[in-house]
Amino acid sequence: MGGQSGLVQLTTYLILGLFAMSVDFLWGYGGMLSFGQAAFFGLGCFGYSVITTGRIASVPAEAGLLGLLAGIAAPVLVAVCLGYFLFYGRVTGPYFTIVTLAVSFLMYSLALAWPRLFGGWTGIPNVPPVRIGFLDMSFGGPISGFLLIAFLCALIAMMLRWILNSGFGLLVDGLRDNEERLEYLGTSIAKVQLIIFTISAGVGGFAGALFASQSGYVSPELLGTVLSTEAVVFVAVGGRKTLLGALVGTIVVRGVGYWLGGVALDYWQLFMGALFIVVVLFARRGLVGLIGYGFEAVQKKRYST
Repeated sequence: MGGQSGLVQLTTYLILGLFAMSVDFLWGYGGMLSFGQAAFFGLGCFGYSVITTGRIASVPAEAGLLGLLAGIAAPVLVAVCLGYFLFYGRVTGPYFTIVTLAVSFLMYSLALAWPRLFGGWTGIPNVPPVRIGFLDMSFGGPISGFLLIAFLCALIAMMLRWILNSGFGLLVDGLRDNEERLEYLGTSIAKVQLIIFTISAGVGGFAGALFASQSGYVSPELLGTVLSTEAVVFVAVGGRKTLLGALVGTIVVRGVGYWLGGVALDYWQLFMGALFIVVVLFARRGLVGLIGYGFEAVQKKRYST
């Protein structure tokens, strides 16, 4: 990558990294593995695009703030409805993963079957950038666009960290480490799971809205399972339970994949699969975890001498 095109590409990686953070919040901290997280990302894309392209006649085109709110509200609403039946129906573990996979297929099929709203196979082209009063997130300037997205990613990461460091964060830890004991103490497990699931969906939808604004085009594939699987790989490679690892994993995997695309395009998915296997077998803490482990080892050695 070089010049302005490289900066635009890096901006896309940051947005996908924000999406990966939503997966890390759900999987790394909440202990719930989802292969349907792209459904929320795609709903964020389409929620923003439907509003800003004027597909709803009563809403003016280029309503940037309203588009962003729709990009968050649509996945949040779906997550609340879906999560209520899942968690209060005690659908957890591998069954939860399977259901989320099915939801991703369902959303993809819905987008194809409802072309008036979702654009069908062709998707929605000419999606305008966010314009809110004096704020013009047109990404016409790669540097300003990159800095703005970097700021938003940092802001969301701090918000998630604040949640995890709050009293609710203790419930999240208890849910992941000892669900039975947490329930024995009188905490509603389903309620905690639903809140985690909803927050994760909102962050994923916000990332989707930003992606639509930056790319200018959305397609039904954004609702499918490929992007969900990629996000899981991003988190696994970067390191679970770190948030930063989700961003690092996205940049590393997508960056190497971009380079491979110019060398051997047909081997991109093979690389992803091989990298995921290697990380699971030999580096379960991910790249960020390995760096942290190395730093701890150096510190111990220094103090021991």
